Amino acid sequence: MPNSSLATLISGAIFGASMGVAGVVAPSIVVAQMKLENFHMIRVFLAATGSSAIVLRVLNHIGYVNTKARVPQNLGWIGSYDGNIIGGLLMGVGMTLSGSCPGTVYAQIGSGFESGLPVLAGALLGGVLYTGVSQRLKTKKAKEQTVNACLTIQEKAGLDVNLTLLLFEGIIASVIALASSLPSTSQQLFHPLIGGLLIGGTQLCSLVLTKSTLGISGSYEEFGKWFWKITGLSPGSRPPSTSIIFATGVVLGSWALSTAKPELFKADSLYINHMSGIVGGAIMAFGSRLAGGCTSGHGISGMALMGISSIVSVVSMFAGGMISAQLIH
Repeated sequence: MPNSSLATLISGAIFGASMGVAGVVAPSIVVAQMKLENFHMIRVFLAATGSSAIVLRVLNHIGYVNTKARVPQNLGWIGSYDGNIIGGLLMGVGMTLSGSCPGTVYAQIGSGFESGLPVLAGALLGGVLYTGVSQRLKTKKAKEQTVNACLTIQEKAGLDVNLTLLLFEGIIASVIALASSLPSTSQQLFHPLIGGLLIGGTQLCSLVLTKSTLGISGSYEEFGKWFWKITGLSPGSRPPSTSIIFATGVVLGSWALSTAKPELFKADSLYINHMSGIVGGAIMAFGSRLAGGCTSGHGISGMALMGISSIVSVVSMFAGGMISAQLIH
């Protein structure tokens, strides 16, 4: 195996294990967050984003990496960020239906959650569907339009990057403090701040090992491209497999942790029926690719760069998840 692939696999394994320690793998945690009954997930998520922001700023400053914020997913329908908004909303709905996230599903499989396989089957189907129609979703005008150079908050507002980071960390700390004051329906073995900082450390490992930020929903798009390639319906060059390798690492990492520390993965109280898992997984994966990223790519990495498209996507994701949770559950 080439060194780059091995580094990607190891990075994925660390990410999979860190999600298990952070206590964000169980379907009940995802759904309870969307129902506003348990705020463990958002606290872990924001702690991971805040620590990742510091990691990215330091490594960019010293010149070890040169990471850029994600470009808007402009479909040309209702504005420059319509793909981020629509995709984010769909992703949130899919997460509520499936009790999973684009990255969490791999950890669920590795740690033995029953809903993992149906959700993954649906997510892979979503990847096939997306790659089959993605070029038809954009208008001609959107395809020809150049990308706006202002991709981040600091660029848009004309602020110093360090000042913007300080303000960003203050907002994150305030939201975590607010979420910590609200009642929670379950207790995890580790405090959410510890789990979030651990995932932030995984961001550091990923950058050191692969010089790439965390992100996993690309695995569904890669699978879709391989599907169309193998079936002969999409002639062209060999599709990449980097995200699939990373996702494989997540499965292995969560499996290793669940084997060594099974007490971290208690039997979940929420049952996700197979049809809900398949449909939710498909919607979730399709939405994540329409938005150009997921909870890790847009959330932990993109928001850490203070990217506008990532913030729009994540806000839309939680909005879609919370609204659908009131209707579904």
